[in-house]
Amino acid sequence: SSDLGAQLEARDKTGRTALLHSLQFDTVPAALQALIDAGADLSVKDFEDRSALDYAQENSRIMRSDAYQTIAEKLAE
Repeated sequence: SSDLGAQLEARDKTGRTALLHSLQFDTVPAALQALIDAGADLSVKDFEDRSALDYAQENSRIMRSDAYQTIAEKLAE
């Protein structure tokens, strides 16, 4: 877990955290991996009940990344 835990889990008005924003908008999997490594909550859902996997499946670059595999594996545990 990171010393920045509070910031990692801060939410915008739709309930998205930095992790969910990264999954939705980033095209650089390293940015997503940095959030995972910092301890971002992978089980987080936004206010519409959309999960990290829901967001990832809409971003083809993220879907092909090791970071996506990490999320999928951790959520399957």
